[in-house]
Amino acid sequence: MTGKRGKAGKRGVLVIYHNNCYCAPFVPSMIDMGIDVWQGCMSVNNLPELVREYGGKISFMGGIDNGKVDRPDVTQEEIAKETDQLCRDCGKHYFIPCTTHGLNFSVFPQVYGMVDKEIDKMSDEIFG
Repeated sequence: MTGKRGKAGKRGVLVIYHNNCYCAPFVPSMIDMGIDVWQGCMSVNNLPELVREYGGKISFMGGIDNGKVDRPDVTQEEIAKETDQLCRDCGKHYFIPCTTHGLNFSVFPQVYGMVDKEIDKMSDEIFG
């Protein structure tokens, strides 16, 4: 578990906060509130830097911006570019790659499977 253990955390509850916008300046406050995972964090927040600075106190989930990839004309290569570099830059600790909305669907049905394929590829490569 990460974050300061507030009442919920001390009872074994994982506290996940969803917000998909620019909120990097508020990460210390999220930690102070006892948030364990910031889900929905967009790439504009400079996730590699946040993971380096705050990893161990909070984890970050997201980074693959729906606005960039959830399109009818997106290619597997575009999704690979977004996903692969993000995973390499953020590393394997305190970061969970996913689309910023965080759910198991996409507006354009083919996109979810394409993103999932790239995350699987990077998981095999990074975690071996």
